[in-house]
Amino acid sequence: MIPSAVNNDDKSESPNPFEMVEAGEMHEFRELLVGAMAWGGLLVLIMGLAGAAVIGAGSVRRINEVARTIERIVDSNLAERLPTSGTASDLDRLVDVVNGMLDDIER
Repeated sequence: MIPSAVNNDDKSESPNPFEMVEAGEMHEFRELLVGAMAWGGLLVLIMGLAGAAVIGAGSVRRINEVARTIERIVDSNLAERLPTSGTASDLDRLVDVVNGMLDDIER
């Protein structure tokens, strides 16, 4: 048993948080706490993986779209331009450079 700051022998009063706590109760509390933390961590991990999958799928879709357009341009359609998403992402910056290069080639 862990000693308390206040020794209250009268059990009829409201519970005092400073009363003595038995070791079994403390062990039970720790088990509940560890279980709650484990389930919470698992939930955060699953949500993080799901979010990464959604974002990753969007990026792959965008790269595939750019790759298909490049294949059409290589097949002698120099008038076509790569699509931009308007997000100022790294891929959009690259697309702008390639589109500028295609403009220079067409002149």
